[in-house]
Amino acid sequence: MARSFGKISEVILTEPVNTCGADLTLGECLKIMRTSTTGCIVIMEPGGGKVAGIFTERDYIRKIAGNSINLGVKTVREYMTPDPVSLKGGDDVISALIKMRMGKFRHIVVVDDNKNLKALLSLREISEHIIDNYL
Repeated sequence: MARSFGKISEVILTEPVNTCGADLTLGECLKIMRTSTTGCIVIMEPGGGKVAGIFTERDYIRKIAGNSINLGVKTVREYMTPDPVSLKGGDDVISALIKMRMGKFRHIVVVDDNKNLKALLSLREISEHIIDNYL
């Protein structure tokens, strides 16, 4: 039986969640990412708190780097990962770890029952939570 490391809502989420709309240019999106402490930005649906996608360092490396792409014209919508994997605050931390390992990503979106953005959970925050509370 898997060990419990608590609920996602118990993890202290200290990172601010960087968000933008899908029509932001790649250049503007990358500028936000460069000046922040996280390697991703959550893309929001127009006029609301619902998540449309996520744009990560990995998206940049795999889809943009080394290609002749006009960062001032192309939008993040064209290169984001749409409908990212998400969890709710009441889900187990171990569920987050499993989904992150299977998907090979370092950040997972936390939403409420209406799929509104609540937080962005990082692998680093999960590691700190486990070390501080269970080891």
